Amino acid sequence: MSANVEITDTFDQWRVKSNEWLSMTQAAGSSNFIKLNNTTNSTSNTTGSIVSAGGIGIAQSAVVGGKLTIFGDTDIDGTTNLDAVDIDGAVQIDNTLTVGVNGTGYDVKFFGATSGQHLLWDQSADELALVGDSKLSFHDAAGGENIIATSDGHLEINAGTTLDITAPTVDINAATSLNVDGATQINNTVTVGENDTGYDVKFFGATASAFMLWDQSEDDLVLAGVSNLSIDNTDDSSSTTTGSFHTDGGAGIAKKLFVGTDLDVDGTSNLDAVDIDGAVQIDATLTVGVDDTGYDVKFFGDTASAFLLWDASEDDLILSGVAGLSIDNTTDATNTTSGSFHTDGGVGIAKKLFVGTDLDVDGTTNLDAVDIDGAVQIDSTVTVGVDDTGHDVKFFGATSGSFWLWDEDADGVVQVGSTQLTGDVTVGVDDTGHDVKFFGASSGAFMLYDQSEDTLEIRGAAADATTSTGKLLLTTALTDINDGDVIGRIDFQAPLEAGSGDAIVVGATILAEADATFSGTVNSTDLVFLTGDSGAATEKLRIDSTGQVTFADGAIDVNIASHDGTNGLKLGGTLVTVSASQINTASGAATTGKAIAMAIVFA
Repeated sequence: MSANVEITDTFDQWRVKSNEWLSMTQAAGSSNFIKLNNTTNSTSNTTGSIVSAGGIGIAQSAVVGGKLTIFGDTDIDGTTNLDAVDIDGAVQIDNTLTVGVNGTGYDVKFFGATSGQHLLWDQSADELALVGDSKLSFHDAAGGENIIATSDGHLEINAGTTLDITAPTVDINAATSLNVDGATQINNTVTVGENDTGYDVKFFGATASAFMLWDQSEDDLVLAGVSNLSIDNTDDSSSTTTGSFHTDGGAGIAKKLFVGTDLDVDGTSNLDAVDIDGAVQIDATLTVGVDDTGYDVKFFGDTASAFLLWDASEDDLILSGVAGLSIDNTTDATNTTSGSFHTDGGVGIAKKLFVGTDLDVDGTTNLDAVDIDGAVQIDSTVTVGVDDTGHDVKFFGATSGSFWLWDEDADGVVQVGSTQLTGDVTVGVDDTGHDVKFFGASSGAFMLYDQSEDTLEIRGAAADATTSTGKLLLTTALTDINDGDVIGRIDFQAPLEAGSGDAIVVGATILAEADATFSGTVNSTDLVFLTGDSGAATEKLRIDSTGQVTFADGAIDVNIASHDGTNGLKLGGTLVTVSASQINTASGAATTGKAIAMAIVFA
């Protein structure tokens, strides 16, 4: 035993044996204790004033003035009173954790990784606070399901799909208003107010002044403005407690009542007047009379003398006056026993027959005359008459006196009135043509394409006058004619020439060209002649509005083919008898002679 052990009571007895510590006994009333004056601090399980290789069993309380370090598990069966606890590692608590006692609590604070963020149980306020912008998250932090309070005073509840609140009563106390920005689905009863104490509930529509109001002061549901009560439930009513709408009381209706299907009245219907504008459905047999004893049944229409009559004495159904038979069944007929109407016998129709769609006649249709007011589609050949025996076919236009006629006597077509063709028009085929003739307003005037001569002829009126001349008029659509604008043009071309290139371009052109800006007093026009030698045709000769003739710049000869002293160049009607060589000799040069000759002719 070490001398570190001090026995302070003179009556103490002690002993040391192998594998045994100190045993002390003392009479009752005396104090038994061990006091160690050694103040060595413990830094491990092998240092300090008391070192034990085994465990220590303490039957009573133990007070440790300094730090308590335990390398193994700590099992405390009683209450542990710690003024402050600093835990640096993980903590597992396998039973109830209680902080404080009933009526006396203590703050509990959990700090986060961000400054200013913590979870606080505030015992003085009796509330659990998430300080800063900390979130209360569910499922996991990344799942998006959380509750957060923002710095502007908003409390946000974020759910990934659905926010489900299950409670007998949900009480929302809003000082001003409850604002719901999205669609709202409520799967159970909604109660506003309580019995004998209600509140107004108002639903606005998209139109100004249109709303639905539960007016608690009047105990009325009000539809204001253009609002309507529309019920999409299509359940039929079979009693006073079924259907899409029913009431335990009566219903006062200031305007027209429209019932889309059946009206079933169990009591007496007191109707001042009955006006049936639509179909009437009777779900049981309607019988008038008995077999062999009938009675007339008469249905009047809106028009005087118009009625439907079952005439029992004649066994006939009669439609009298302007009355007609109308069948709404839209079933098409495919034979003599199908469709919305059919009879085993023939049908005699004294007036017009109108067929809305197809008319299928298996036999021969004998029509004295045909009047077709709409479009006609014919999916096969139309034949009028037979070979060698024809019939006139006439198509009238919208203008009086206008028509198209196939004249079987003349074996030709007669067109009276204007004709508009929106596609290509071809007369005849290659190598087999037909004359095309257009008559004018004057007798004898026409334009004829003569297929036998391959010639287009324009002839004037059949009168011995200046108007008897055939005319070809070229016009322009220009509305503002300026100097250089082309008014009319004739081109000459060989487009099928096998040589291609220059051979197929326009080889010659005659055009009328404005020589000044046109006005109410000016229409100066030049006649220009263009010819081509290699490439596009270019201007060679111009006759201006004053009659002056101008040849284009270049080596252009004015050649008088015959000048033999009898025929040739004349000046003022007098024949020039000198030869070209004599003129050249007289002028001194060939080029000068050419110039003189041109000046003489065209000056």
